[in-house]
Formats: sequence, C-alpha cells, structure tokens
Amino acid sequence: WTDADLRKLAGENLLRVFRQAEIVGERLRRTRRPSNATIEETDRRPVP
Repeated sequence: WTDADLRKLAGENLLRVFRQAEIVGERLRRTRRPSNATIEETDRRPVP
C-alpha cells in the first residue's frame, strides 16, 4: 500500500464526505424550514 492509500484508508475519504455533508446541510438550512415530521410519518415501512 502507498502512503496515499493508507491516508485514504485512515479517514481522508470520510472527512471529505463529512465536509460535503456540512455544505449540503448549510444550503438546506438556508432554503428549508425544519421538519416536524416523525419517523413513522416518513418511514415507508409499516409500523408494527
């Protein structure tokens, strides 16, 4: 394994994903109001 491969394995990909998630979260906070929906309302599976 190369040093670059090991850095990716150790978390660079995860950190990149988290950075992108934060960017999307900020955009959504600017364009949408918080949801009051419950998990049961949004979950497609029937609740037993």
